[in-house]
Amino acid sequence: MKARTGIPALDELIRRGYPRPKSMLFFTVPAVDVRSAMARTIHNELASNRGIVYVAHGIAPGHVRESLSVFGVDVKRYERENAFVVLDCYSARIPVISKEKFYVSTPTSMEVIVDGVNEAIAHVKKSSKKTAVVFDSVSSIISALGEDKSIGFVERLIPLVEPKDLLFMILVNWSYSKVFCDSIKEFFDAVVDFDMTFTDGIITNYYSIDKLEREKGITRWIPYSIKPGIGIFTKIPKILVMGAHGSGKTTAVSQLSTVEPVKIGTEKGTVVMDIGRVVTEDLEARLIGVPGRERFSFLVPILKRGASAAMLIVDSTNREQIERTSETMTEFDVPFVVLANKRDMPGALGLKEIRRIMKLDASVPMIPTIAIDGKGLKKAFNTLIERMLGLPKGKRKS
Repeated sequence: MKARTGIPALDELIRRGYPRPKSMLFFTVPAVDVRSAMARTIHNELASNRGIVYVAHGIAPGHVRESLSVFGVDVKRYERENAFVVLDCYSARIPVISKEKFYVSTPTSMEVIVDGVNEAIAHVKKSSKKTAVVFDSVSSIISALGEDKSIGFVERLIPLVEPKDLLFMILVNWSYSKVFCDSIKEFFDAVVDFDMTFTDGIITNYYSIDKLEREKGITRWIPYSIKPGIGIFTKIPKILVMGAHGSGKTTAVSQLSTVEPVKIGTEKGTVVMDIGRVVTEDLEARLIGVPGRERFSFLVPILKRGASAAMLIVDSTNREQIERTSETMTEFDVPFVVLANKRDMPGALGLKEIRRIMKLDASVPMIPTIAIDGKGLKKAFNTLIERMLGLPKGKRKS
C-alpha cells in the first residue's frame, strides 16, 4: 500500500508515495529544524482521517500547536474531534504544571512515557481507526538516559504502534557516536537525513532518503527550502546555463523561466548575463546564463561557485563552436546535460556526430532543442533534475 508524506518533493522522489512503513525517522543536525517537514506530514495524515498523538518532549505544547497552525493544520478542529492530542512530556522537564489533559510527571521514565503514549492512543482510537504517534525529540531522552538506555527506549516504543498505524520520530544528532546513530536507524523502516552547508555566505539546507524498507542510500542530497502552508520543497539555488556566444542561452533561460528573467547588461544588442527562475508546485530553481564572450571569461569561475548542476548549450550548425565548447566539460564537477540547439536550422549536424566531436560519454544525456520555439527545453530541464537528484529516467513530469 502506498502512502504520501504530503511533501510534494519527497513524494515525487519516492515513487509518488512510499511503501507504507510502520516507522519513519527524521534524522537531522542541530542547525536544521525539521519540525516544518513533520508538520506537513501531520497535516497530510490528519487529512486522510488518521488520528495523531503528538509526544511533546522537546518543545512546549503551545509551541506545537502554533507551529502546526503556521503550516495549515487546523489544530482546534482536530482537537474538538479528538483526532489530535498532545502528550505533554515537556512541562515536567522545566518544571511547570501541565495544562494538558494528557501529560507525564516523570519525562525521563520509560515506563511512565510508555503508559502515557498508550493512554493517548486509546483516546484517539475512539474517533479514529488509524493513528500515528509523533515523537518530537529523541535527543532529550538521550540527554536524560544516555545512549545505551535510549536504544532500549526506542526499541520498546516501536511495538506500541500497531501494524496499520505509524510512528514518526525526530533525532537531532548532537555529536552522538556513529555506532549509536546507526543502531537507532536500524529500528526504522524509513529514514530521512537532513543537513546544511554554509558557502560564500549562503546557507543551503539538504535532505536525502537514507533508508526505505531494506534499501539504503535511496537519493542524493537534495537542496530544499521551507514555505508556510507547503513545508519542504526542492530549491536549487544555482543551475548554470553555459555555452558559446550565440548558442541560444538567453533564449533558453527566457523560455524555461516561469517568471520574467533579469537581464544584466547588453553588448551590441546581446544580453551579457541572464537570471531566470523555474517555479513549480514542488520545486524552485534559479537559472544563471553564463556569459559566452571571451572578454567575460573571468566571471565564469565566480559564477560556478555553489552551482548544483549545469545545462551546456551548443549550436548544432557550428562545428568549430562545438569543438570549443567540449573543452569546458573537463571543468564540470556537477551533473550536466547537453542541449543540441538549433535543430531546425540548415546544416545542423547529427546528434551522433555532435557527441563524437565533443567526445561525450554515453552516460551524459544530449537533448535536441529548438530554443526559440521552446522545443525540447522542458525535457532537458527535467532530465537534468532527474540526473541531479538521482531519479529514474523519465520520472519527472512536472
